[in-house]
Amino acid sequence: LLFASLTGRSGHGLAPLGLWLGSNWAPGSVKARYRAGGPGLARRQGVAEVVDLVKAYARQELLGPLRGAGRWVSMGLAGSVALVVGVVLLLLSLLRALQTETGAAFEGNRSWIPYLIAVGALVVVIAALLRQVGKRGLR
Repeated sequence: LLFASLTGRSGHGLAPLGLWLGSNWAPGSVKARYRAGGPGLARRQGVAEVVDLVKAYARQELLGPLRGAGRWVSMGLAGSVALVVGVVLLLLSLLRALQTETGAAFEGNRSWIPYLIAVGALVVVIAALLRQVGKRGLR
């Protein structure tokens, strides 16, 4: 209203915006452009395209490698379980062999020696595995 009283023009209360919108501004023309799908629709479609592009990029660059890492971890876990089961069975078979196949060597006061040998073998296996963990490759 202040603008209309200063310029002598009467009109819509948003008339001062006409200075920024250009000389062909009319109060209903902006609404008409948005209804017809003018620059507002183009901006919304552009934003939607950017959002879709970011989602696709995230799927490609994050979810794909995570799936691969999940497979890698699951195979590593399965291998670790198989290795532990195998080592335990081998140590038990070593202990049983030392107790039964050595005759009277580990009887009486020396019955603890087969257990000590089995624990020593376990320490050697653990040391060999820990030595491999620090290496970069499997060479």
